[in-house]
Amino acid sequence: MGPSVNLQSLVPLVVVSTVSSFVFWATRPPPVSDKGWSDEDYSEAAELAAEAFRNAPGYMWFGGNSEWRKVQLKWFFNINFRMQQQKGNVCRLFRNANGKAVCFFMLQPACVTLSLGETLWVLFCKLLPRYGFAVFGRLIKMVGALEKKKLAALKAAGVDERQCMTLERMVVSPSFQGQGVGTKHLGETLRAEAQESVVVLTTQEERNVRFYQRFGFTVAGEGHVEGLGRNWVMVRKPTSAPE
Repeated sequence: MGPSVNLQSLVPLVVVSTVSSFVFWATRPPPVSDKGWSDEDYSEAAELAAEAFRNAPGYMWFGGNSEWRKVQLKWFFNINFRMQQQKGNVCRLFRNANGKAVCFFMLQPACVTLSLGETLWVLFCKLLPRYGFAVFGRLIKMVGALEKKKLAALKAAGVDERQCMTLERMVVSPSFQGQGVGTKHLGETLRAEAQESVVVLTTQEERNVRFYQRFGFTVAGEGHVEGLGRNWVMVRKPTSAPE
């Protein structure tokens, strides 16, 4: 005989999911294209990011072992990248001469953000049913603490977060690291798209701090974030990226 199910415990989840779906559809923006991205592009970008981040401090909240986290992160990133790309063409995927995906990141303008409905839909209709309240609770707590630290650092640096571009999910395929791939593609993109903009990022790895400093990023805040550990907030004010 299988395990019993407490139907009463499912009621809050059903209610929240129903409300979130309604808010999402009621506030959804007009449909837009994927800006030339295919399902294969999303899959490869998600695979690249999942491989890079499965053991990163910022994603340990998923729990499980390394292989399990990779599978879950690929599912999560596929949804996230698709929504962000459709919202504002923020994803950048680079391939080598053989067509292999070797580098990915998102450069998000301040004006491109998910709506309340979109955010609630992802949280309550996707993440919560898949992972349950324990993982969901850790995520909400971690994201809130990280955002608080970032806003405090930007305020101390005299930067208006509403005017910042955001650099996220910067990854290079492990077999191509140390070959200048990340430096080339990030440098070219910053020069082409963010020369006159303030760009902000957060990282939980000290080696990344040294990498980003080469592009003119400086540390605006450093401290401990519960659920993440050590965390750096970095800002790049309008300046030249390295050649």
